[in-house]
Amino acid sequence: MSLAVPVMAALVCATAGAQLAATETIAQNSGLTVTYISHCGFLFISGNQKILTDALIEPSKEWPNDTPSPDLLKKMERGEPPFDHINVLLIGLNHIDHHSSASSVRFLLNNPKSVLVTTLEVRTQMEKDSTEFKKVQSQVVVALLDGKQSTTLEVNGIKLEMARLKHGDDGQWAPIVYADIFEIGGKKVLYAPETPGYFPEKY
Repeated sequence: MSLAVPVMAALVCATAGAQLAATETIAQNSGLTVTYISHCGFLFISGNQKILTDALIEPSKEWPNDTPSPDLLKKMERGEPPFDHINVLLIGLNHIDHHSSASSVRFLLNNPKSVLVTTLEVRTQMEKDSTEFKKVQSQVVVALLDGKQSTTLEVNGIKLEMARLKHGDDGQWAPIVYADIFEIGGKKVLYAPETPGYFPEKY
């Protein structure tokens, strides 16, 4: 499956039953390669720029979503090719189908030049779950945004436009979602994990 991305590519999480294989290249256009990992996990590569999104997740009985194999997860955590020299790790929200605290900390420990950009909820969860979080906290960047606010950051040479969106109804799906537009390979990519537009009139 290929995506035409002359200006903007928009990627969403794969649903249960989606016919995508792990580490399948789903887009390759003018130097930008997009590889599907599992669920909301993607690897973006252009030259020496690499972005990994919501890929460091582990199996859960509570959330029966697709997850990377144990071997693939270890490969990502260790920074083995093609997961070496990741500039930015993006985690969009604090649900276990988007990140594992333990896996994320292992990744940062093994890849000291990589930077995690995420929500305050994710950072707080990682600090609570992992005794080694203090060793990697300098690699974690949190943008403090109120609802519908946005900001622009440049992290490890990657330009990010971040916006705080809803995951859904506040009573059922309260966690904060950070959507990102980033520039890579001369393209702008919109990555908006699980913010399906419950309230389109508000955005």
